[in-house]
Amino acid sequence: MLRVVDEAISRIVANGRTAGALVNDATANDYIAKGARFLGIPWTPWIAKGARNFLDQLDTP
Repeated sequence: MLRVVDEAISRIVANGRTAGALVNDATANDYIAKGARFLGIPWTPWIAKGARNFLDQLDTP
C-alpha cells in the first residue's frame, strides 16, 4: 500500500500539482522529501504528549 501512495505522490508532483499526505512525527520528513507539500497531521497525539510533559514537570506531592 505504501508503494501505491509513493507512486501517486510521484505522479502528482511530476504533473506540477501539489501532493499531500497524512503524516506523523516519524514520516513527515520522508513525505516532504518525496515532494508532498500539503501535510495532514493528527493533532491528538501532540496534545497528549504535551499534556504528559506538562504533568511530568509538576512538583506534586
